[in-house]
Amino acid sequence: MLQALPLSGHTNSRLAAEAATAAQKQGKFWPYSDKVWDNSDNLTPAVLEKIAKDVGLDVTRWRGDMTSDEIKAAVTKDKSDGGALGINSTPPSTSMSQVPPAATTSRA
Repeated sequence: MLQALPLSGHTNSRLAAEAATAAQKQGKFWPYSDKVWDNSDNLTPAVLEKIAKDVGLDVTRWRGDMTSDEIKAAVTKDKSDGGALGINSTPPSTSMSQVPPAATTSRA
């Protein structure tokens, strides 16, 4: 299950969540996400774009996806769903047996 959970208190976490979700549309969520974690102390828009280039994304497409209503709505829903499940940190510490069935769906 891939979900973005931007946390308040982390500079640019919302932007990073949108960027990773946009990378997911090109099948590069995990490589992108790994580099976001590696750079978590410096997630500026320029760093996020460099990561996109480094993992081989079509950067023009990624920029468009990242700012789309679809991506913004998906990240908002992920944050809301996480809050409803009591998830307030990443990575969450839970087993699949504790996750309600509706929470195990993922976006393609």
